[in-house]
Amino acid sequence: MTRSKEGYLQALLGEPSRYLGFMRESEAVRRDISPSVGLEMGHLLRFMAVSSRARRILEVGTSIGYSTAWLAMGAEVTDGLVDTVEIQERLLMEAVENFSALGLSERIKVHLGKGEEILPDLQSGYDLIFLDGATQSLMALYEASIPLLRPGGLLLIEDVLFAVSGKRKIQQSAMEELNAHVLQDDRFLTTMLHLGDGLLLCYKK
Repeated sequence: MTRSKEGYLQALLGEPSRYLGFMRESEAVRRDISPSVGLEMGHLLRFMAVSSRARRILEVGTSIGYSTAWLAMGAEVTDGLVDTVEIQERLLMEAVENFSALGLSERIKVHLGKGEEILPDLQSGYDLIFLDGATQSLMALYEASIPLLRPGGLLLIEDVLFAVSGKRKIQQSAMEELNAHVLQDDRFLTTMLHLGDGLLLCYKK
């Protein structure tokens, strides 16, 4: 029997806790939230946090906290802290409950509101920033993130292949504009990965 690549990876990697797996599986069938970043991306987020020795981590787009949890597990290794921003209060409250169930609350500080409004008030010096906000907000979030990221820090932007797979033309055009802008930005060394819905991986010079 032929196994799918996705099934093979899920069986081989898995989640470090059953609860985290439950979160991912429940997101896949819910209609009130966007799907999570997925298992592979979760592992990559933790890997990037640990390998870059990130102690200050910023995420925009908490949802119910699946990706946040992976970043926080990385922060456990580095003795770090994750600041995470979510615009919808009901999702943030659900995420807080999930963090508690996973034993990660002490590694996460939550912020309720629009990323574009919250980021300018944060202190600079982040080691790792992960942007997973609304497509049309990503350009503004990208520019707001740059002064917050230290030289040598990493900026990750999700959903960038919506430029070709987005369900709405406005999504596609917004991501095409963002991708072109980021890839030409000489403040960063940047590459793009075909992982999940696409990932821009940027190293600040």
